[in-house]
Amino acid sequence: MLEFEGTMVSWRNTFTLDIFGEDGSVHVFCLCKWGPSTFTLRKRVRPSGRPEEQTETIEMKDPTWGLEYDYFKKLCATGASNLDNDLWIKRALEDVS
Repeated sequence: MLEFEGTMVSWRNTFTLDIFGEDGSVHVFCLCKWGPSTFTLRKRVRPSGRPEEQTETIEMKDPTWGLEYDYFKKLCATGASNLDNDLWIKRALEDVS
């Protein structure tokens, strides 16, 4: 079973991601653009017990703006457009509403 929940608006720009599986789980808290980002991997201990856990925290300046700006400049320089992709996203969102 898979369950997804998403939002475009979150107070204080909070981001969390939790993925649970039979043998463990993965957890992401925050994106580095808003502060330290924490990645946690938990591996299930059988038959029972506290899971093994590895956590890594990354703190850096927002890496996305530079990539987005470079992509935008490339589109402008080549006259290319990602309109088809935008229209696909629009249709997909209309289907779920």
